[in-house]
Amino acid sequence: MCSGLYTNFYRHKKTCEACFPHGREIRIAKAAKKRKREIVIETLSQGKKKFQCLIILSAEQPPAVDWNANRVNRETGLTLNDFTYVEHLCHQELLEIATCGKGLRKLSPRNALLLTLKWLRRYPVLEDLAVEFNVSPRRALEYQRDVLDVLDSKLEYLRRWPLVHRSKILTGPLQGTVGAVDTFPVCIPQPESTEDRKQFFIYKPGHHTRYGYKVQTFVDLHGMILDVTDAHPFGSKADITLFRESCVPSKLNPDTRAMAPAPINLASRVESRITRASDDDKDAKIKDSDDLDNKHSRSNESKEDEAESIPNISNALSEAKALGDKAYIGSELIYVPHKKFKNKRFTKAKKEFNKLVSSKRVIVENVNKRLEDFRILGTIYRGARESGVVSKIVRVIVSLHNLTLPSHPLRKQRRRAARSA
Repeated sequence: MCSGLYTNFYRHKKTCEACFPHGREIRIAKAAKKRKREIVIETLSQGKKKFQCLIILSAEQPPAVDWNANRVNRETGLTLNDFTYVEHLCHQELLEIATCGKGLRKLSPRNALLLTLKWLRRYPVLEDLAVEFNVSPRRALEYQRDVLDVLDSKLEYLRRWPLVHRSKILTGPLQGTVGAVDTFPVCIPQPESTEDRKQFFIYKPGHHTRYGYKVQTFVDLHGMILDVTDAHPFGSKADITLFRESCVPSKLNPDTRAMAPAPINLASRVESRITRASDDDKDAKIKDSDDLDNKHSRSNESKEDEAESIPNISNALSEAKALGDKAYIGSELIYVPHKKFKNKRFTKAKKEFNKLVSSKRVIVENVNKRLEDFRILGTIYRGARESGVVSKIVRVIVSLHNLTLPSHPLRKQRRRAARSA
C-alpha cells in the first residue's frame, strides 16, 4: 500500500493505479458515458466552407433522463402521455431551437420543453432554473422565449371555437346557454409612474398586489375554454367592453336564443322599475321562474308587465347564450343576476333566478382557478411588462388546460347504476 491512503482516500483512489488497477477502466467508462450525454460535433466539409452539424442525444441528457412520470406531472402539470404528445408535436421545431445559437452547451428538445413547462408551472427564480438545467440564465431565457413561440403556434388548434357545442341548456329559464364568461387578473409589481398605477390598478381586493393585467375567458359548461382575449391593463377596459371586442358575440348562434322578454333599452328598463316600485300588488303577481318559457305566446301588454322578471336582457335578441356576473349588465347575449336595490322588494322569483345563474356560472370560476395553478399566473408576474408577452403566456396555458381537461375533468361524470333484470 502507498503512503497517504488514509489521509485522502478518494484522491488516492482516482490517481493510484497500483492500489486500484481497475480505476482507469472505471474512469474511461464514466468519461465515455458523459460524452454520450453531451453534444456531438461533426465537422463536415463542403468545398472551401466548413460548418458544424450538432447532433442532440435527447434521451440521455440530464435532467430529463432522471425524471419519471410523477416528477413530470409535479413539475409541469401534465401527465407523461400528454407531455410525450406535446414533445412529438413540436419535435422538429424544438430540434431547430436546440441546434441554433453559439456555444457548445445546448439543451436537448426534451430538456428545452421541460425547462419552459416548469417555468410556467412552478415559476422558479431564473438562476435556480438555469442551475438545474446546467445552462446560463441568459440562455435559459432564450429557451423560454423560443419554446413559447413554438407552443403558441402548435397548440393553437386547442383554442379554436367548436363547430358543434358539446353541452347546451335546452329547457328552463336559461334555455340556449352554452357557456359562461368572466375575467381574472395577472398581478404585477407596483409600477413606478403614477400614470401606470392608474392604468394597472385593480379595484377588486383580495389579490397579491393591487396592479395587474386583465384577461377574459369564455368557457363551455364542461370547462373547455373556447375563447381567451389578449391581456390589457386592468383599469383600461371594462369587462363588457372586452366581451364586445372579442369574437364571442359573432360566434354565438342567433338561431338558438332563449325566450326571455325584457324592455328594449336601458331607459325603458329603468322607467318600468320606477313606475312599478310602489305597486306591491303587481310584485306579488310575478310568477316563479319556471313560467318564463311560456312568455313568448302572450300579448305585448303582458310582456311589458313581465319584463321586470329578467330586466337585463333586451327584447331585440330573444335568447341569451352566455352567463356572466353583474359586470356584464347591458349586454344582449348574457344572462346576469338581478341587482338588489335599497328599500326595494326582492322577490322570490328573482332570488331563484340568481341562484340558478350562479350555480351554472361557477364553472368559469373553477376554470380560472385551474389556470392560476400555473404559478406564473397565480403569483406576481416578474417578467417583461408587455401585453404581447403576457397574452402569449396565457394562450399557451389555456391550450395546456384544454389538452389535460379530458384526463382531469372539472366535474365527475355521473354513472348510471346498472339495474339487474
